[in-house]
Amino acid sequence: MKNNNTIYAVAVLLIVFVGVFWFAYFSKPIPTMPTVPYPALNSADSQALVPPATAGPGERCGGNMTTALQCGVGYHCAPNPGSHLPFGDVGGTCVSNALSPDK
Repeated sequence: MKNNNTIYAVAVLLIVFVGVFWFAYFSKPIPTMPTVPYPALNSADSQALVPPATAGPGERCGGNMTTALQCGVGYHCAPNPGSHLPFGDVGGTCVSNALSPDK
C-alpha cells in the first residue's frame, strides 16, 4: 500500500512538473520584428515624394496652396475672366497654349 502511494505521488508530481514547464514554454509572447522609427520629414522632403497633380483643360489650377493642381503639357493656368480676386492667391483655369496670344 505504501509503495502504491509513492508511485501515485511521483506520477502527480511528474504531471504537475511537465504541466508547469509546458505552460511556461507556450505562454511566451510571439516574437515580432523590432520597430524602426522613420526619420522626420520636413515639408520640402514630403513634397518631393508626391508628384504634383495635373489639371486638364477647363479645370481649376494654381493658387496659393502647396497642393494646387498644375496644368498638363500644352496648357497653362490663366485667370478666370471677370474675377476680381487676385490670380496668385485663388488660381484660375487651365487653357490651351495655342489659344493664348502671349504664350
